[in-house]
Amino acid sequence: AEEAITAEDPAAVRVQAERTATFLFELERRGPDWPVKLFYGLQDMLPPSGQAGDLVKEGKRAIAAHDVRALDAVNQRLIRLLPQDDRDKIIGLRKV
Repeated sequence: AEEAITAEDPAAVRVQAERTATFLFELERRGPDWPVKLFYGLQDMLPPSGQAGDLVKEGKRAIAAHDVRALDAVNQRLIRLLPQDDRDKIIGLRKV
């Protein structure tokens, strides 16, 4: 990264920034509170709808009950409600 900055190479700096962001994201995903963070992020990404609203309620119940499996299931169903591009970003098939 330092070499890219010193060389004043915008493309190289961008590559290094993306690598750093990917690394930080992977660290975040490995944290024990990742399912909760993902749930609230998904909740913010989705427009209000009956199906999303029901899943949000179910997710909040899972969080209150400390039921990680149930929350993971809710998160998977919320992800399926996203547009394809957003879905791919969340599951890591495409760069953000």
